[in-house]
Parts: sequence; structure tokens; C-alpha cells
Amino acid sequence: NDLHHILCIDQHKLSLLAKNCLCPGLSTLVCNLFRSTVLPDTLSHIEWKREYVEGSTMEIYTTATPSYMVDLSFTKAADMLYDIFDGEVILVGIHEGDGGASSKSATASSTLSHMWKGMSSTFLAATSPNL
Repeated sequence: NDLHHILCIDQHKLSLLAKNCLCPGLSTLVCNLFRSTVLPDTLSHIEWKREYVEGSTMEIYTTATPSYMVDLSFTKAADMLYDIFDGEVILVGIHEGDGGASSKSATASSTLSHMWKGMSSTFLAATSPNL
């Protein structure tokens, strides 16, 4: 049998709700990442609605960390990508390993401070970023 993981949906739902208390809007972001939408032809004139619709068209991508990001701090790499792609690509996480017990991952608030060769990076972008 090649099955190695058990996924408890209720546990994930409760975990997401708890994290949403610490980071309001997180559950909306995660739910929007699990579905695809296209930008409508006309956007609302109300700023928050326009920003929400534009954000809901974003998708999540994971790729090998580009060589020009190696040895940068997470914050510096996120700033650089945001500037290079005019806000169209947002770095949300970096990962080392295959997701097992010895794997490491980081976000902006993590203690894992620098990116190195062989890590994967996770991005939010409207289309697959050409890094």
C-alpha cells in the first residue's frame, strides 16, 4: 500500500478557523485559492470590491527558488519580487524538503531567515510567474 498520510477535513477546517482569528481574512484567502475565477470585464467603482475581485483571480504556484534569490532574507526576496513584477507576484513561503518531518518552511514571520539553493518558493500570482 502506497498510502502514507491521513487527511482529517474537520481538523483542517477548525485549524483554519482558529488561524483566521489570529489573521483575519486568512480563511477567505485560502478558500479563494482553491477555486479559479476570471476578472470580469467591468470592475466595481467601490475600492474594496475591486481589490477583492482582483485578488480572487490570483493563483498559487510553487517552483525552485531562483538563483538570484539565494542568500536573501525572506523579506528582502519578497520586496525584490514585488518590485520586479510590479506587485503581480507575491512571495508567501519558502520550503526545504519533501514535506516530511525533517522538512523546513518559512513565511514572513518565521525564524528561518535566508533562502538557499535547493529550496522551493511559493508565490501568489495572476499567471505562472516567469522567474
